[in-house]
Amino acid sequence: VDVFRLVEEVKTMLSTLIGEMNLKVTTDIGRGTILTADRRAVKQMLINLLSNAIKFSHKFGSIHIAAKTDKDGMLVLSVSDTGIGIAPERLSTIAEPFISSNVYAKEKGGAGIGLSITKRLINLHDGDLEVQSEPGIGSTFSLVFPTAQRSAA
Repeated sequence: VDVFRLVEEVKTMLSTLIGEMNLKVTTDIGRGTILTADRRAVKQMLINLLSNAIKFSHKFGSIHIAAKTDKDGMLVLSVSDTGIGIAPERLSTIAEPFISSNVYAKEKGGAGIGLSITKRLINLHDGDLEVQSEPGIGSTFSLVFPTAQRSAA
């Protein structure tokens, strides 16, 4: 999977929502970043994470998408936002189906299964979904893939 191209494709798919919220979306993904994974699954995970970042961001906020290889050779693909954040006591349940992180989430719509699907898909890749969040500051959701291959183009 060409990670740079896939992220650009997903950004284009969601560009109307991004524009409606006047969000600034930046990326830090090297051209030539390659991931050995199921392309459709990675695309679905990115759609879920970017959609949530858009949904829970404030107007004129920002979203940053990055890919890097960590010290263990894992490819970490992260989506960070400057949105509402998630309370610490809710972090352990956010990937459970039909669980929304707060009342605001229910107001924003959705079935509450996006993160559950993402968690299952990353697990099928022997990877992990990591979350860092602070209420009022924003969240970072990271997909951690094993045996990453990274090359510069």
